[in-house]
Amino acid sequence: VCASLTAHEALVAGTAGGAHAFRAPEDYDATANATVGTAVDMWSLGVTLFGLTFGVLPFAADSYADLRTQIRTVDVSFDDAIRRAPAALQSDPLLPRWRAYLAQLLLKSPSDRCRAKTLRDRLRSEFPLLVEPLE
Repeated sequence: VCASLTAHEALVAGTAGGAHAFRAPEDYDATANATVGTAVDMWSLGVTLFGLTFGVLPFAADSYADLRTQIRTVDVSFDDAIRRAPAALQSDPLLPRWRAYLAQLLLKSPSDRCRAKTLRDRLRSEFPLLVEPLE
C-alpha cells in the first residue's frame, strides 16, 4: 500500500518500528514510555484503510520531521481526500459511516481509539455479510 501511495519512499520505508507514515502518534512520544499494544495496530489499520479508500495517506510531508509532527499534532482531514476521490465514492451513501469508522481508528489518544472488538462488532451489525464470525 505505502509504495503505491507516495513518491516519498524514504518517509514510508520500513524500520524496526514500522513504516513511518503508518506509525501511531504515541510511537513518536519519547516521554510516554508506552508499551506497544493493540491501539498502535488499530492506528496502522486506520492509515491502511484510509489509503485503500482514498488512494492517499492521511498524512503527507516532505520530511520525516514534518511527517512526525503532523502525525502527532494534526487531526486527520477527510476533506481533500474526498474532494480528489472518484465521483462514485463521493456520492456513496456508505461514505459518511465509513468515514466515521476511519476517524475512530485515527484518534490521537490511544485510549480513545476504537478497539478491535468494538470495530468488529460495529461492522458486523452494519454489514453482516462483510464480517462473518470465525468458526
